[in-house]
Amino acid sequence: MSIEALKLNIEEEKRLVQKLAFFSLQAYNVSTPREQQILIDALGATIRQIRILNDSYPALLKNISFAKRLPRIFGGEEKEKVIEKTGLVSIIYETGDKTKKFIAVKKSDKENYIKELNIFEASLKQLKKRKLLPEQPKAEFKKPSSYIKFSNKFFSGRASKLAEKESLKSLGLDLRKASMNMTLKSYIAMALFSVMLSFIIAIILIIFFMFFKISLNAPYFSKVTENLWLRFGKFIGLIIALPALTALSFYFYPSTEKDALRKKIDYELPFVTIQMSAIASSGVEPSNIFKIIAMGREYPAIKTESKRIMNEINLYGYDLVNALRSVSHVSPSKKFAEVLNGFSTTITTGGSLTEFLNKRAETLLFEYRLEMEKYTKAAETFMDIYISVMVAAPMMLMLILIILSLSDLGIGIGIGMLTVIIISIIALVNVVMLAFLHLNQSRF
Repeated sequence: MSIEALKLNIEEEKRLVQKLAFFSLQAYNVSTPREQQILIDALGATIRQIRILNDSYPALLKNISFAKRLPRIFGGEEKEKVIEKTGLVSIIYETGDKTKKFIAVKKSDKENYIKELNIFEASLKQLKKRKLLPEQPKAEFKKPSSYIKFSNKFFSGRASKLAEKESLKSLGLDLRKASMNMTLKSYIAMALFSVMLSFIIAIILIIFFMFFKISLNAPYFSKVTENLWLRFGKFIGLIIALPALTALSFYFYPSTEKDALRKKIDYELPFVTIQMSAIASSGVEPSNIFKIIAMGREYPAIKTESKRIMNEINLYGYDLVNALRSVSHVSPSKKFAEVLNGFSTTITTGGSLTEFLNKRAETLLFEYRLEMEKYTKAAETFMDIYISVMVAAPMMLMLILIILSLSDLGIGIGIGMLTVIIISIIALVNVVMLAFLHLNQSRF
């Protein structure tokens, strides 16, 4: 029997083992009984194919002879042929990605292997339909933003000088902590370009308001009759205010994004730590814990941080301990950074990861419950304020205004106008209250 046939059988088995490992990881993503059944079918078919291939090795090894000429496996146009004096049958088939495969199995296992192969391919199609199996990545690069390209074209030199200043180092750190895929130099160039555009827009607005004014009644635009220099003096502040607001927005935006990401990570962290503890207790290699989190869909914020860790390992060649410490320095969440540092320390000292993660999960859950209790009490206080302001106050205000309108101290406002005013005030207070509750919700 040919050494080449043995080699191809081993390569096919390696591919099946990789699929088996992938299906095992996907067990954390299934959510419906149907998806579970598809995954079980795929796992079962893969295991049975591996067993059939294992049964073929004794015959393959027994009939290897370097004195014989190696046969051409893909010679001829037959789809299958009996390999002489071995009791094996060769099978040629195409996988779902149109790759041609060759294997040698026992005659008695031929039909079983084809059956399991059909189940395997059908399960792959179902998993792809349900988006449980990722498509093959396309070899292409992300296109750069046209706005960033224009910004770098005009302000690249100036942005490089500003990026070296110590006062803007914190801005670069905020960009990394906010997971904004942009260099400090490009961000500064974009900010400078935006400030220039806002300066031009301010000049256009000043010229417009020098000659025209806006009214809420038709016609909405009308020519100005007062002195043009007076009009210019009224709106000259736009030339400073608009660029200044643009610059401040760019300066504080990364910090805002960082805080938003920190809240999401802290919200997910107690539950992720529990899952990490469960995975660690199964005895898997520690880096695979973060690989499983990165491949999941339940925790999008920590999924991004886990991808950072895997990139440090797979792209930059760091070991797990150094990757964890590197990511902990740029993580927006102090709690998550503490978990990463504790994780790396436990690995270095040879401690139990399961015990560490269990203890950390207990602490994080306790803190989570405290925060939820605080938020519940705050919500009760807001509810009392809301009832007082939105129920009692409008009724009293309307009663007072009606009495004033009917008395000799009339304020010259009709009942209809009073109703409009009170409804407007109620709507405004509702908007303010909702905005306040949204900013103070339980995403600590």
